[in-house]
Amino acid sequence: MIYTIRGVQVMLDSDLATLYGVDTRQLNLVVTDNNKLYVLVPVWLQMEQAKELYAA
Repeated sequence: MIYTIRGVQVMLDSDLATLYGVDTRQLNLVVTDNNKLYVLVPVWLQMEQAKELYAA
């Protein structure tokens, strides 16, 4: 389930774990161990920011 918190769409780790069929603990360990692989800003948001930058 996707929630909107302060205007930002987020998913809980438990929902992501269910989606991928793993325990929440396993998902958190993978993300913690490979934090450089996970982008903090979603790609769609980066694209929107780039559009605004080039439109100016």
